[in-house]
Parts: sequence; structure tokens; C-alpha cells
Amino acid sequence: MGLKKLLADHCENCPVCRWARENPERPLGRLINWHGTWCPCRKAWEEHYGKKK
Repeated sequence: MGLKKLLADHCENCPVCRWARENPERPLGRLINWHGTWCPCRKAWEEHYGKKK
């Protein structure tokens, strides 16, 4: 299993990241999504799973 897949799976299974993807307009969702602009796990998730589900 590649490093990018491991990072993407970490983001996919993270309850905070999952909540932020489901609630992008809430203040905490916006903060977590901003964090995702430089988070290596989030970038790997976007490449592997796509930006939006």
C-alpha cells in the first residue's frame, strides 16, 4: 500500500475531517477545510477519493 493511500485513508476515517466534509458551511467545517489546504492527508484524500462525494 502506498503512502498516499495511507494518508487518504487516514483522512477518510477521521471523524473530524468527515464531519467537516459533511458540514462545509459551519464555522468549524470552514476551519477544518481551510486546514485541508495544506494538510498532506487531505491532499491525498482529494487525489484518491475526489474533492467532493
